[in-house]
Amino acid sequence: MLSPFVTVVLPSTVGGLLYAVGTLAAFRSDEAGTNSLATATLLVTAGATAAVVVAAPGDTTTMRALVGAATVAATVPWLVFVLQYTGNGELATWPRVTAAATPPVVFAAWTLVSATVGLPTGLSDSPLVAVAASVAVLGTFLLVVSGSALHLYSSLAYDSVESSAGAALWLPVAAPLLAVAFASATPAPASSLAVATLVGGVAVGGGTTLWDVFDTTPAAGRYGRRRLADEITDPVAFLDADGDVIETNDAFDRQFEVQEAAATGDPLPAVIGATLSELVATDSVELITDEGRRQFAPRVSQLHDHRDRVRGTIVVLADITDQKLREQRLAVLNRVVRHNLRNELSVVRGFAQEIGNEGVSNDLAADRIVEASDNLITLGERAREAAQLFDHDPETREVDLGSFVSEIAADLHEEAASLTVETNVPPDARVETDPELLYRSLSHLAQNAVVHNDTDDPRVVVTVTTDCEGAYPVEVTVRDNGPGIPTHEWTAIEEGEETPLEHGSGLGLWAVRWAVTRLGGELQYEQNEPRGSVVRLRLPVADDTQSGTATEPVVGAAVERA
Repeated sequence: MLSPFVTVVLPSTVGGLLYAVGTLAAFRSDEAGTNSLATATLLVTAGATAAVVVAAPGDTTTMRALVGAATVAATVPWLVFVLQYTGNGELATWPRVTAAATPPVVFAAWTLVSATVGLPTGLSDSPLVAVAASVAVLGTFLLVVSGSALHLYSSLAYDSVESSAGAALWLPVAAPLLAVAFASATPAPASSLAVATLVGGVAVGGGTTLWDVFDTTPAAGRYGRRRLADEITDPVAFLDADGDVIETNDAFDRQFEVQEAAATGDPLPAVIGATLSELVATDSVELITDEGRRQFAPRVSQLHDHRDRVRGTIVVLADITDQKLREQRLAVLNRVVRHNLRNELSVVRGFAQEIGNEGVSNDLAADRIVEASDNLITLGERAREAAQLFDHDPETREVDLGSFVSEIAADLHEEAASLTVETNVPPDARVETDPELLYRSLSHLAQNAVVHNDTDDPRVVVTVTTDCEGAYPVEVTVRDNGPGIPTHEWTAIEEGEETPLEHGSGLGLWAVRWAVTRLGGELQYEQNEPRGSVVRLRLPVADDTQSGTATEPVVGAAVERA
């Protein structure tokens, strides 16, 4: 029969010393969660030391109370360690930790007091105390189970984390806690507590000093995946099997004006305005973002588990707005330049051949050649201006719409003295946008209304509305009483491509569309009554406003007549 010194005192003492070694090593480490682990092991060390010093070798009740109280209290910093170790440290906020600490602290205090000095008379039999004790025990049990499950899952999920390392970081709290829970069921409760303390001490002492348990941690992999997703400049969303958003990257949050926590759990259409099936069925989709209307190329991939079962979906939205605009510009310029160049050169060649022929007015031929040449020069200038729209790097500023509209109205009066221009702009009407692109758009629309007006009393009305609902709170409307925009020209603008049957006669409206698209807005058109055109330029509100206010058109923003 072994003496109590060998079965209880010696293993408890050695275990306590090993706990102290592990605590010191953990405090000196700078890996994720080591301070929290050190706090937990320090509490167990204190309980083991107190059990050896205070309790007699055979006093199982006192030993169990001291070790149990210390271990139960250690479950709180141990759970914080597990969250930090697995890369979920952001969940360990002070309010949450305080709430989680309440059951273990109550349980530890109740255990310690009842086993050492005893509860006051009448209190031990109180139903209220019994209920509180049961809740404290249940809460502590849930903390231990949830922390153990998370720790076990993370240890198994990462191939780089050795299972022995997971055990070494789980046993320091689990071993004495299990011994306390089942001490009464063993033939030698004191020895069981001492051996459990020794096992936990070997695990934490050896793990932190000899086995490099912190050499690789799950936190690195989890933070790495998050950082990788956030480094991607395209919006990325992770969906569960039901199609609900469960996680997003920084680019997604910025583009769609959501906080990751706010988007979590919402169906994808509620966040971006498009269903998963719509994204799968198309090569490009137009979505309303923080920057206005943008075009994206969606990439949808299924997420599989280790058994190849579909567990969710990852959606990547590549912004192809500028790419599409450049492709569109090349297609339009190719058609317009080829068509107009051929027509005007045919005029030049035809009249040049007629010069000197009998019955042909040389002056008329020369005038027509000059006119065709001027048209070609204008075409070149329009093409140059279209290129400038794409070379311009948008800079968001606060724009005074009243000053802009007044400047455009003054320009129109200088070009057409008989023109009547009416403006309706609310006081202090402002919008956060790029001044140059906005001025080009409005100037083109206003000058189109004048150049093509065939009435004796040309009239243009510019109206600004700043309280519209939806994605475009700012709307600028240009009305005129001219002949209106031909249906085939507007159809080409609206559909974004020209065909042999539906195409424009120039680049003016295309320049407006391209500028408005780069602003993140949209164009709308309808016929005016009784005649004329109504074109609406709808603008979003940007968040990244630069300092300063644009009250006048920027230098270099002058446009040619459309």
